[in-house]
Amino acid sequence: MFEFAVPSIIVWVLIILVYWPGLMSHDSVVQWAEIVSKSFTDYHPAFHTLFEFVISRFSGGNPAGVPIVQILALSVVAGWGITYFRELGLSKWLCWCCAVMFAILPVNFVLVNSLWKDIPYGISVLCLSVVFLKIYKTDGRWLYGNRAILVGLLLALIALFRHNGIAVAALSGISLLIFIPTSKKPVLIALAVFAMAYFVVNGIIYPNLNVKSSADFKYGVFSYYLASQLSANTNFSDEELIFWTI
Repeated sequence: MFEFAVPSIIVWVLIILVYWPGLMSHDSVVQWAEIVSKSFTDYHPAFHTLFEFVISRFSGGNPAGVPIVQILALSVVAGWGITYFRELGLSKWLCWCCAVMFAILPVNFVLVNSLWKDIPYGISVLCLSVVFLKIYKTDGRWLYGNRAILVGLLLALIALFRHNGIAVAALSGISLLIFIPTSKKPVLIALAVFAMAYFVVNGIIYPNLNVKSSADFKYGVFSYYLASQLSANTNFSDEELIFWTI
């Protein structure tokens, strides 16, 4: 698993030296401001902000700690997946070609060095894809034991790193019940762990950290519509003005 992770680690560590301490968008800066102030909101997934907050405690407050963790995580997950293809019979030289190509793809080395919620979310989805392949190839037997708990936690990560990730996680878990009917018990365990972890984060951890809910952000999807109307000097009714100023 680790030998096929080496190309990615080498290339991406060199890349981060170019982009040090990492690439940050407006969203990244907003979240980092929350980390510095220790005042968290769920406008951008609070779980991801807390994930970065924990890493920052070990990196001396340097944002570079986040892409370094992402580099290690994505390298290991990709190496694990390539190793499994090797176990399935793919020739070693092709596995090495895949490892090198994965490392030097610009989309990979740019994104892995970015402080965005999409990166740990994408790593989690990639890991789940490898897990699903293993479950399928073993007719569900891979799930037995403590692995069902790990799958449940992985589903929780997918649901927590992005607000819309819960749909991906829930449908993924339900699909296991449908397509792997011989392993219902471990799948139900995984789903129970997923639900419990999601509840603990949203129902216990967030309230205790005074995380501000994103409920009042639901009208954000209309911001472009509102901007276009303002640009066109549209006359709003009194009811509309009251609605937009609440």
